[in-house]
Amino acid sequence: MAETWQYSRRQKQNLIGRHYWEIIADNLTKTAWRCCCVSSTDHQGQQFWVVAAEREDAGRFIVYADDMRIAFLELQTAIHRQLELA
Repeated sequence: MAETWQYSRRQKQNLIGRHYWEIIADNLTKTAWRCCCVSSTDHQGQQFWVVAAEREDAGRFIVYADDMRIAFLELQTAIHRQLELA
């Protein structure tokens, strides 16, 4: 049975180490994913992050969050979820 990758915001913040996003990015790159991230601010001055990954045989995933680490965890979760369904 496939694992469920659903976490509350508090659980995600507790699970993620200081540079956990780098580990996710490295693992995706090692498996032929192209990854990028960008930070911006909304009209109220709040910072947010957009993280994207794509692979020719699996498609493109784009997520955003108010924290870079959370964005990478959401990206990893979305990719795993989609690959489990394939």
